[in-house]
Amino acid sequence: GPVTTPPVITPPVITPPVISPPTSIPPRFLSIAAALDANPPSPSGPNNARSAPITDFEVQLWQMDPARPSPDDVIQYYEARLARVATEMEQPVASGFRVWAMFNQGFIVKTPTVTFAFDLIEGKTSWASPAWTVKVPDAILNRIDVLMVSHEHVDHWDLSERIPGMIKARGGTVLYPAGGLTRSSVTAPMADKQVIQYGDVRITAHAGLHNAPVMIYEVVTGAGYRIVHT
Repeated sequence: GPVTTPPVITPPVITPPVISPPTSIPPRFLSIAAALDANPPSPSGPNNARSAPITDFEVQLWQMDPARPSPDDVIQYYEARLARVATEMEQPVASGFRVWAMFNQGFIVKTPTVTFAFDLIEGKTSWASPAWTVKVPDAILNRIDVLMVSHEHVDHWDLSERIPGMIKARGGTVLYPAGGLTRSSVTAPMADKQVIQYGDVRITAHAGLHNAPVMIYEVVTGAGYRIVHT
């Protein structure tokens, strides 16, 4: 059949946001934060020195009652880590790419030319705990060029639409599975094998299996790195 050229989306020119200084880590979580900082993720395999403090932190989270307001130091810890992400995102990426793991299955990826995100949500605001008050800072959202949403479930899609709404409002692109619920903040409903070119990044959507329309996004950077959100 005929060869079709994917649409090219020209990235807008964005003024860098003002970054707030990082807040301090509460005493209860100082050792966890120090262990995570001393043992960054490794591409070579599991890192027990990193997984241990993550397990310690999760044990403390499981002790929280989701129906009650979250402890102040837990909120402060998340805000401090999010402030750190905002500060790190301000730094240029000279080659390859950098990844930040966010809430649930959310990730942010920055290449030398483009910053994109998968399934970015407001913590647990809209699903497990209505008492949760931590939001992704504007300083982070203002740096995201493309948001890819795998499906409409609220632990993958920001039900308030603040996150996709802000990204769209500042000229960014929001990709979402075709056939899902109509969303005002979506810029491009994606069908199976549909391709979009954003700057030097090529994005292909692949239909997945779920009880809602779902897309698996394959991203190839300008340098040829292939990143797949499964």
